Amino acid sequence: MGNKKRRVRSIKQALVIFALLTALFVGVPYALELKSEQHLLKTHFVTSSGDTETFKLEIVNTPQGRAKGLMFVKEMDSDRGMLFIFPEPRVQSFYMKNTYIPLDMLFIDSEFKVVGILEDVPILNEKSRKVAKPSQYVIELNAGTAKKHGIKIGDSVVFAAKLPAAS
Repeated sequence: MGNKKRRVRSIKQALVIFALLTALFVGVPYALELKSEQHLLKTHFVTSSGDTETFKLEIVNTPQGRAKGLMFVKEMDSDRGMLFIFPEPRVQSFYMKNTYIPLDMLFIDSEFKVVGILEDVPILNEKSRKVAKPSQYVIELNAGTAKKHGIKIGDSVVFAAKLPAAS
């Protein structure tokens, strides 16, 4: 009789451990996804045709963050991107060193208007890329996104929250 109780207790303990491990392996990635969602800024492009296209952007507003950008990222959801915030408007220059996904780069002035677009910028390339007009913000999206959604120079950008200052 004692062996049966020990065996039942061992099975119960094993089931509890299994349940905890399952919760850990299922819950942690979900929690990380939720946490990462909280750090994304909803951003709306209002196109010249009156359409609104919405994306979720990761914000980089430090020199280190801007230098790293999307380096080493192997894939990005179609509604995601990165917002680079600079201290002041100027001609911004970008390269694709260690960047594994082709990108569209949208240059935004201090009035939140698109002043330049570089489409389908090639990966793993250290050639300097820029537009002639000053910009204070640059948004990187998957290549082809600007054309697919009809985003053009002169379109407006509306951020769902106040932007943090750049350092």
